[in-house]
Amino acid sequence: MATTNTPSNWLEVDIKGFAQILRNKGISRIALEPISNAFDTEATEVEVTFVQGGGLATLVVKDDDPNGFADLRDAYMLFAPSKRREDPTKRGRFGQGEKELIAVCFNGGKVEVQSTTGTIVFDREGRTRTKVKTETGTALVATFKCNQAQGAEFETLVRSLIVPEGIKLTLNGDIVDRPTPVKVVRETLPTKIVDDEGNLADTRRLTNIELYEPASGETALIYELGVPVVEHDGRWHINVMQKVPLNSQRDNVTRSYLKKLREIMLNETHDLLTSVDMKSAWVTEALPNATEEALREVVESIHGKDAVVWDPSNIEASQRALAQGRSVVKGNAFTVDTWSRIREHKIFKPAGQVIQTKPSSSPDGIPPIPREQWTPDMENVERYVHEVGEHLLGFKPEVNYFPTNCGTGGKRFDASFTYRGRTISFYLRHLGRNWPSKVTEVELDELLIHEFTHHTHDEHFTDGFLHKLAELGAKLRSCKARLR
Repeated sequence: MATTNTPSNWLEVDIKGFAQILRNKGISRIALEPISNAFDTEATEVEVTFVQGGGLATLVVKDDDPNGFADLRDAYMLFAPSKRREDPTKRGRFGQGEKELIAVCFNGGKVEVQSTTGTIVFDREGRTRTKVKTETGTALVATFKCNQAQGAEFETLVRSLIVPEGIKLTLNGDIVDRPTPVKVVRETLPTKIVDDEGNLADTRRLTNIELYEPASGETALIYELGVPVVEHDGRWHINVMQKVPLNSQRDNVTRSYLKKLREIMLNETHDLLTSVDMKSAWVTEALPNATEEALREVVESIHGKDAVVWDPSNIEASQRALAQGRSVVKGNAFTVDTWSRIREHKIFKPAGQVIQTKPSSSPDGIPPIPREQWTPDMENVERYVHEVGEHLLGFKPEVNYFPTNCGTGGKRFDASFTYRGRTISFYLRHLGRNWPSKVTEVELDELLIHEFTHHTHDEHFTDGFLHKLAELGAKLRSCKARLR
């Protein structure tokens, strides 16, 4: 049996099929590749000319790199090792960009690459190499199918490039200006390097991250060294000054990488965000790992610095906060992780810790008046409280009198009854020094009915409190106790 050997190449590429796959990527992005390649050279000027007509487009990219193409085979050798792969600050990694452009030009187009090492032409006849050389730099001329919408998209992408410092880029004679960053940040991010065996490997590296203001109506983009990679929903264009971990199509980043970029955006620009920005999904995702300063800025801007947390253990305090015009933040306002950070930094407190619904049994730390200092009128009021308490509650409440120099937290409290306890306190600071001798039975009954209701109901604004109040008032009618 006869055997046919192919001495060198095990694989073959159906260039037409390759081109069909690349159409999903978009001709406009593929046409950016020669510009991206020029940015990775020693060029100081990159000149782009783009014209359309008859369903075709002609793209010319010229640079003044003194070295040019070191090896013209790089123009057509797919996945060959590349010097740019070894440098995380260069854009190339797969040696794939030029081949993609050649592939989309295959059906009715043409590509010519002129460089200091010769010229190579891809056309209907195949691949032809000549010894025609440029004095300096590289010139690429490509003709490919392109409709008006695709052409407009390409020109928009070129103008959206963040041109590297030291390079002058022109499109059809117009200079593409380099924008001024809003912030430049130094952070450690995942990237790609070449390991000892020449394989791309994951690592982390300190790099610059540039944040730019999108133009009006423009969608924010993630850039790799000035070249747009993918849209995102954040506030700023993000230009990462090293290789960005991408898929093989170089059109998206991983979820974890995007999350890290969002956290950087928030931490560095929280003071520049609008109220609308602060309520956006990307901020919500970044909050659990935000700095304390950024976290505080966002949550206080949304809810106010005087906001409190809805307190299920003290509903009345929560309701009073609402009545005061405060924002009362409920549990579903933030994720579990964000709530953990809010509590850690004590940004918001539960309503019951902020709004006092009753004073403590020893306000301001001042003890009640010792019993040996009581007047006969104070003892008489105590007797009456015991009799009324036993009739209404079934026990004799203890009685305290706090002196006139004892405050009640800045609020006026005439009396308080310890919730589910057995002690009633009278505050002479508000009632008056001579209150025990002047108080009438009706005035004292009014105070006792209110405070005794707190034995079972702590919150004023509930049906239960009102019903108990009415019950005790009605029950008092049958009490035989008299004040004097």
